[in-house]
Amino acid sequence: MKNFTKKKRNSLFALPLLSFLLVGVFSLSAEEYKSMIRYDRVWQCYSTLDGKDYDTYKCMRFDGTEEINGKIYHRLVTFKKRIMDYDQETGPIVKQIEDCLEHEGYLREEDGKVFTLIEATDNSLSDEWGISRGVLYLPETTDPGTNKVYSEYLLYDFNMEENGSYEGISFVTGGAWSNRFAVLNVSYVEIDGEECKMMYVCPEDQLEYHETYDTPYSSYQGIVEGIGAIGEGCLNYHEFIDWPTRLYAHNYFTCLYDMDGNVIYSDDPEYFGFDYGSFASVKDTGEDTVEADAPIYDILGRRIAAPAPGQFYIQGGKKHIAK
Repeated sequence: MKNFTKKKRNSLFALPLLSFLLVGVFSLSAEEYKSMIRYDRVWQCYSTLDGKDYDTYKCMRFDGTEEINGKIYHRLVTFKKRIMDYDQETGPIVKQIEDCLEHEGYLREEDGKVFTLIEATDNSLSDEWGISRGVLYLPETTDPGTNKVYSEYLLYDFNMEENGSYEGISFVTGGAWSNRFAVLNVSYVEIDGEECKMMYVCPEDQLEYHETYDTPYSSYQGIVEGIGAIGEGCLNYHEFIDWPTRLYAHNYFTCLYDMDGNVIYSDDPEYFGFDYGSFASVKDTGEDTVEADAPIYDILGRRIAAPAPGQFYIQGGKKHIAK
């Protein structure tokens, strides 16, 4: 299995140092929270699968809403995969491209905080990664003959400033673990014309361990408004690496696309970006019947009274275009 962790981390080393110099310029104007839940974007994630002889680039998007426990969540799906092989001389080789519709979980945003759903397991564990809370809630994996318990947990808190901390959740060794996270650095990065907050965070109980690294922020997780994790993980989860004992994560964010297939953010667009063309075909046209009095939301998940002509909106869990 190849290991891209060091390559990606090298590309990240310079970001916080440059951003530190720019924070004074951007901080005055970068006050409004930039939503992660956007129906006009596609997230690409590089995924390594243990025990397999191939790796996969997954394209993820939001696919409507569901009301769960009295709250509105936005459903995530992988809708396209590019399955890769690797040649030591020529690099990545495309083996297969697949269209699919695979659930990746749920997200909800409120007041600059991003929440996800976790399905509880019978195991009650606590170790250096925090407290085990279960696994990511995926509806198709739930056995209808059992009573599964799932709860909402804080994933990201973009209200945080430097030296702040929050109780959040991350994913390690396939499970969801809650821990207190320290915010080591806050800066701003421009994404598609918007100034978005970038935070580098680390579990509080690993601060002393991580500070032994010579390169600043080399062992911290980068999290950005409008994207989520920009290192290990993607969109609705982030994975912390316990260096040097755990050498690689299972998923890495690579690119953020607009609906025309243009890369609008990437750490290494020449290597990780693919020419997928337009993503316009993934926009639902809303042919299904929808109750006329069903709540209406804009593409950022905010409830609205009525959409403007030509505006994308969500009603009955589907995307529509207002006439």
